[in-house]
Amino acid sequence: MKSILKAAVAASALMLAQPAWSNIVEATPSDENGILVHGTGPVQEDQVVEGQLGIGGQQVNIGDGDTSAPADEYRMQQGQGQATVTGAEISGNDYYDMQSMNIWLDDGTNYSWIELSLFGDEGADLHFILTDNFGATFDFYGELLDGETKFAFTVEDDQLIANLFWEVTDGVVTTVKQIRIDPGVAGPAVPEPSTWAMMLMGFGAAGYAMRRRRRDGSKLAQVA
Repeated sequence: MKSILKAAVAASALMLAQPAWSNIVEATPSDENGILVHGTGPVQEDQVVEGQLGIGGQQVNIGDGDTSAPADEYRMQQGQGQATVTGAEISGNDYYDMQSMNIWLDDGTNYSWIELSLFGDEGADLHFILTDNFGATFDFYGELLDGETKFAFTVEDDQLIANLFWEVTDGVVTTVKQIRIDPGVAGPAVPEPSTWAMMLMGFGAAGYAMRRRRRDGSKLAQVA
């Protein structure tokens, strides 16, 4: 019994040390042909603005959804061309700067690829947090270059991206555009580490019970 339990515990520890999901990884922009996010027509200015995949496609939500001041709102330009997002309009062509942003699809749909172009202060530090469809988060760091800076992320194996969040420090982001997304379909869910541990312990107990029955059976045969 001790050897079986030791093996089960060791295997459980190994499984617990490993994530129950694969990785979200950085990618080279334009390596995949994601669908360009378009505007929906009228100019939008709100805590969350709504784009669409292509023209008339699935809704794409861009914003924070937890702000109230105009300086924390987002603006999507008028027209159904490439979605260009800035901060809310101050006056004329003057807009508030942006400090953070979430990007997610409507109806809980996830995606396997996303890329976007950011404009702002050269040297500003960026922190990306991507959440997968298992609820795990993945952190990435970058820096704004002079002019346009492109970033891209993709998945490995069976997981998908549920949300992309970025925040900027030591500077600001003025514009986000060229957002391309490739919706995906997730494969079978991978059991959580705790589930693996319970399964392994169950296998060990079942094996011990089977051996115990065999031994008891053999003793009865000898007595007979």
